Amino acid sequence: MNSLDSKMITWLKSTHHRFWVEAWKVISLVLVLGNIACIRSECYCPYSFWAISLIFVLSGITRDDSELPKLPDDQNEGILPRQIRILVERRRDVKNLMKSDKLSEHQRQQYNVRQMALKLTANSMYGCLGFPHCRFYAKPLAALITSRGREILMHTKDLVEKQGYAVIYGDTDSIMIDTGLDDLNQVKKLGFELKRMVNKCHKKLELDIDGVYKRLLLLKKKKYAGLAVDLNDETKMEREMKGLDIVRRDWSVLAKDIGNEIVGMILSLSTGRDELVEHIHERLRAVRKELDDGLVDMCKFEIMKV
Repeated sequence: MNSLDSKMITWLKSTHHRFWVEAWKVISLVLVLGNIACIRSECYCPYSFWAISLIFVLSGITRDDSELPKLPDDQNEGILPRQIRILVERRRDVKNLMKSDKLSEHQRQQYNVRQMALKLTANSMYGCLGFPHCRFYAKPLAALITSRGREILMHTKDLVEKQGYAVIYGDTDSIMIDTGLDDLNQVKKLGFELKRMVNKCHKKLELDIDGVYKRLLLLKKKKYAGLAVDLNDETKMEREMKGLDIVRRDWSVLAKDIGNEIVGMILSLSTGRDELVEHIHERLRAVRKELDDGLVDMCKFEIMKV
């Protein structure tokens, strides 16, 4: 402890304690119990391209980038949608090949790399339209794609809510629905029914069930942790974390360790909500006492950014 100034140690202690106490104030408000269905579009931007049949001509675009161009009146397939369709169809074919039981693990990995490359290529078309130094730069078209995508997602949200279900989270290409159901088969049945209803409204847009969560912790946009259920075997569950600070490398070992422990407690199925809150408070108080008593090794405060 000689290597650090005592004031710095005090600051570290108070900062870590305050971080977790404040974090739990948020956690206690957004923990959702029960099965959560996540419905996701396979490729948000590519399907937006395809669905609105963009024609890549600059003559109809105004000089004002804030104005969205009008959608073409004819139903002829535009240049961009045609190329996107080819990429999407090729990716779908590769994903179907991955379902074969005869594949070796090495072959499956190769197919996965191929389908990911096709996905990234399709998604990069939007970036090309929005990048000023790209030869295909057309900012109004890029804006039109995201605008249309938002419309589709909002329409999907409204459709789900009209069926009496709550949409608790939405991203660029997905929504999460609080089903209020405990039976996995009923959740899957509901998911497929909603999928059918949405896909019926958009002929060239395909939504699918991305996953079902038994418990879900929502912190904020693109930051959540969930207990994902295997759609083929509800006894199999896996913890998923997206965007949480505890998975970042620029946080201390102490923050990561305590964070993982707290998330594990939250996603545990063995503890009720009221008991859970008290257990977490007890654990945080114990960590604070260990810090005050100097029982935490200084290496726990190290931040690795390599």
